[in-house]
Amino acid sequence: MLNLQHFEQLIVFSQEGTLSKAAEVLLISQPSLTRNMQMLEDELGVILFERRKNKLSFTETGHQTVKLAKKFLKQKFLDDVQHFALKESIIFGGVNAPGAIFELESRIKEKGLEQHIQIEQKANDELEKSLDDENVHFIVTDYPIKKEHILSMGLFMEQLYLSVPLTHPYATRKEIKLAELANLTMLLRSDDANKVYCSKRSGSLC
Repeated sequence: MLNLQHFEQLIVFSQEGTLSKAAEVLLISQPSLTRNMQMLEDELGVILFERRKNKLSFTETGHQTVKLAKKFLKQKFLDDVQHFALKESIIFGGVNAPGAIFELESRIKEKGLEQHIQIEQKANDELEKSLDDENVHFIVTDYPIKKEHILSMGLFMEQLYLSVPLTHPYATRKEIKLAELANLTMLLRSDDANKVYCSKRSGSLC
């Protein structure tokens, strides 16, 4: 993976003209800067410099790389600023099942929030990574996340109802564990949302 800091150092070197002056500006040692420039050549797989006794100068490829590095860093800066501004105006979230989306939409409507909410459905491990990487503001999972930097609290509880004939063994039961449905043949509503929801909640029984 390319090191953006090496690009920044390359640009400073091109501006200052010598490694010693560039190292002074960058507040690093000259040997460290020399090493980083060699690493950048290795990362790119091209020759950026002509090496002579006590002198390092740019090849034509080196000059072109400086121009491209400036463009690249400028674009990255703009992308980062725009993404930050977008995060300020849009609340990004993630859920592991459609049922949570309905609950969130209901609460958002009650609160009268003006910010737009953008929600994605993903697996629990993907949701946790998105939250750790600060790509989303919140996630909804079916278990509490126990990490020091994350606040985890209960959002809502769900009840799923099973309809059976009076003669069925489950007819007299008040509660049925999800695991008990594993070998039960069921008819489900045919709309897509319920299919997905059932698949997530009952271990792909649908």
